[in-house]
Amino acid sequence: MVDLYWKDYVLIKNDLFENFWESFLERRKGRRILFILGKGFDPRMCHIINIIYPLTRKYNVDFNCLLVEFHEGDDSPSLKHNKIVSGNEQKFYNIINNPDIINKKELIIWTGNGNEKRRVCSVNATKLLNSSDIEGYTDIILDISSLPHSIYYPLIGKLLNLIKKCNVDCNFHVAVAESQELDVAIKSVGLDEKAEYIHGFGNQSMFSEVDQNVPKVWFPVLGEGSRAKLEKFYELIEPDEICPILPFPSKNPRRSDDILKEYRQLLFDVWNIEIRNIIYADEQNPFQVYRHICNAVLRYNNALNPLRGAKYTVSAVSSKLLSLGALLAVYNLKEIGFNIGLANVDVYGYTFKENNTKSLNKKFELFNVWLYGNCYK
Repeated sequence: MVDLYWKDYVLIKNDLFENFWESFLERRKGRRILFILGKGFDPRMCHIINIIYPLTRKYNVDFNCLLVEFHEGDDSPSLKHNKIVSGNEQKFYNIINNPDIINKKELIIWTGNGNEKRRVCSVNATKLLNSSDIEGYTDIILDISSLPHSIYYPLIGKLLNLIKKCNVDCNFHVAVAESQELDVAIKSVGLDEKAEYIHGFGNQSMFSEVDQNVPKVWFPVLGEGSRAKLEKFYELIEPDEICPILPFPSKNPRRSDDILKEYRQLLFDVWNIEIRNIIYADEQNPFQVYRHICNAVLRYNNALNPLRGAKYTVSAVSSKLLSLGALLAVYNLKEIGFNIGLANVDVYGYTFKENNTKSLNKKFELFNVWLYGNCYK
């Protein structure tokens, strides 16, 4: 029997978010907080820090902030939103009106030029922090609201490893202002030529000649408008079995049906997926996605153990919360020795209709995912 780390969990959401942090900071004196967020055009960039930072001032909490700056390239479609990025940055400095507690770190996305140009985003994300950067903090809050998968995937893995390795008494929280409508409105532009495994979450045995005959199982967490990404994942993995994960329950009761309709031809006519392989997970609970993937891997492993087991890959083209659940499953299963990897397809940039921003701002839902610390001891 495998003991899963997040069998029990703490998930704070919606109206309880601000109440939780108010109570947490009021009762626990002597806190020292490191807040990490990304600079970008996403309207959610300052939403959470605008709630937490004033509470730290109210309760005289020692607070420091790390602002991650990333540049997607001189030809990135995201550049057309530079005016919004500048507006978000100004709003950030208006909230944190003390430059002494702000540390900025640049994350290099590309190295080389021309044909030698190579993406190094996820590798550099793991180098943003080391043990000295987290020393002395009682709480680390990573706000992934305005960060892409290729940055927050390896950053979460690195922080979990650092906290465990340093054996520090530190709580690790992942916060997100979730908006399924905004995720759909932000369109990725220009996909990389092929999918790759995230640095630190690779599956090297997937390419081992020794294991070529071992079955390969793929768990794609599905979202809208991502057929091209799914096809690149398929080319990378060449799976023998596919278990799609769909968001249900969801705020839109028909969302999973709409996604199935969008990919019907690809899933059932091209890839011949069996209906019984479809997994449903609550779109607002990353731990449910985590559990479903872990339990499915354990079942496959028991069934295929006489045949030397299987190799597993997880990918996500969905919301921040569902993607976080996929990450946690891979992290936990790799830690206990399973042959599993987390794949991703990077993009050259993003675009969205700016005139939708005001209406979308009203639809943010807040989530605090407590991943490590006192509540698990």
